[in-house]
Amino acid sequence: MPEPTDPIVALVAALGDDVPARDDLARARARARLERALAREAARRPRPRPRRRAAGLAAAAVLAVVLVAAQALLPAGPGARSAAAALLAVAATAEGRPGAPLGPGAYAYELARLVEAHTYRTIEGDGFEVLVAREVETWAAADGSGRLRAEPGAVRFATPEDEARWRAAGAPALPATEPRDERYAPGELPVVAADAFPSDPAALLALLERRTVLDAPPGDLQTLDLIADLLRPATAPPEQRAALFRAAALLSGITVDGEVLDPAGRPGVGFSLVEGDRRLQLVFDPTTTELLGERTLRAGPQGTWRLVQEAAYLAFAVVEGIDERPSA
Repeated sequence: MPEPTDPIVALVAALGDDVPARDDLARARARARLERALAREAARRPRPRPRRRAAGLAAAAVLAVVLVAAQALLPAGPGARSAAAALLAVAATAEGRPGAPLGPGAYAYELARLVEAHTYRTIEGDGFEVLVAREVETWAAADGSGRLRAEPGAVRFATPEDEARWRAAGAPALPATEPRDERYAPGELPVVAADAFPSDPAALLALLERRTVLDAPPGDLQTLDLIADLLRPATAPPEQRAALFRAAALLSGITVDGEVLDPAGRPGVGFSLVEGDRRLQLVFDPTTTELLGERTLRAGPQGTWRLVQEAAYLAFAVVEGIDERPSA
């Protein structure tokens, strides 16, 4: 256990540490992320002239700056403060990672595994729910051209009770999705330029909430979903990714779930926002800041959550051709 004077421990304690640290590795990763956040905050401070300081005084000064800035930004409530602090740390990491710019003739390639819930009603009115999976590949160029390829996956019942209701209904044929392979001419895919978004988190959040650049239903949950969409392509510049994480930290009601598994079973840090009977969970790799996956759930009986849809983002790369895939 580090000494109480450790600035990392002091920062976590001041912000409200209700984020579960599952093991020593998780704690080490959290410490590294916070150290990067402290270093970046120190680098942003204006300094009239360089001067030497004792290590303890410098750490205390940086800590005070981070605490003042964080407390001004963090939403009310200990859970929200921890979520915002974690998002600010992820933002600092994102700011230091190189982007993958999309040059002329290149395509942003993404491989995703999607699962969607479908509810079917019988004549008697007693329905059942199935989960339909598919694997989707996309190639998107900067000019709005590209390709979408989808392969159907497994169909399974959401719960054993759904399967029992299906059998009681006479075991009707389950839905089947068809393969797709579509190509798009320039301008047919939506493209949003990186410079369309301000780098100031508050201004960026206000722009997204106005829905003038990207359309979506109103509400914080939909705003967080827009932020997730903009964070998915690693072609976004580092400063834009950092601003998106900082804008997410300003949303009221966002919470940190700690270490969770994404829909593909990979560990990451989870953030959730509940609005009405819906919950959106995003899972990020804390080292690369990439979005690993997301889940949309709806409230079920006795405090449970039922899946509406989920996505695991399995691969991303910049490739030179519309038929090219990244090497394994």
